[in-house]
Amino acid sequence: MNHGLSALRAVVILVLFGAMAAPAAAQSGSLRVGIIDADAIIKELPAAQEADKALTNFARSIQDSLAAMEKSLQDRLTSYQQKEQMMTADAKAKEENDLRAMQQQMLQFRQVKSQELEQRRANVLVPLRERIDAAVKAVAQEEKLNLVLDKSTTVVYYNDKNLEITWKVLDHLNRGEAKDGQ
Repeated sequence: MNHGLSALRAVVILVLFGAMAAPAAAQSGSLRVGIIDADAIIKELPAAQEADKALTNFARSIQDSLAAMEKSLQDRLTSYQQKEQMMTADAKAKEENDLRAMQQQMLQFRQVKSQELEQRRANVLVPLRERIDAAVKAVAQEEKLNLVLDKSTTVVYYNDKNLEITWKVLDHLNRGEAKDGQ
């Protein structure tokens, strides 16, 4: 899920910069900044852990199916190679066509399942991203922040620990899950 999580972090950053950037700071004259660690939020968020587990299991099932298809193709190819000398030209042609069809079927399966995995990943990440975005925005508003940076993807050379709001965002998200579960 690393590819999906990177995309999620990138979107969080873009939303944060777009929604909370400098206009408010320019009007008030002071810039209040908060720092989050999106990696920590995603790592600690139960919904993200569940999504990662589901996606990993689905990917594993695809790999298992592909391995079985590949073994079947390899076994049939080995059998063909052993019997090839004794086969008629028509039988050889038919078996070669069947082998090509099996290989094509395996390639199509791989392509379809890869697309399905990406679609599932997107379906899982969009609501998760929206929840994280909403929690970051809520905490930023509670803390009266003008700007929130993600230290896991943005170069932050130094930050005062008082600026850290990661755990407040996680708390906000977890309180939301408790309300949703009731």
